[in-house]
Amino acid sequence: MNLPVFDSNDTVTLSIQNYEFLVESSVRYCLGRLSYAPGWECDILAATLDKLTDRCLAVIERDIAEHLRTADYSVGYIDIPSRWHQLLAQIRSEQAHRLAGGKK
Repeated sequence: MNLPVFDSNDTVTLSIQNYEFLVESSVRYCLGRLSYAPGWECDILAATLDKLTDRCLAVIERDIAEHLRTADYSVGYIDIPSRWHQLLAQIRSEQAHRLAGGKK
């Protein structure tokens, strides 16, 4: 079986429905992780919030807010919840922008 070879400059085309499924799944995976993944996830999402539908923003806003209400991070990992709080503020700002007449 010959598998395709990709390099870091290759792109993949997905439907918005499939892309948003991956976004929602990756947020849920990263919530509670004590690794580099949450920071990377927050960086990617912060740069692409304007591409997500209102529905997807609502789903990840709810998931992050719920996680932050119940999570208990140890002292050594306090930077992780601060990244989620920062992203949550950016999501809410994007939602407010749209309600005020912005796109989507």
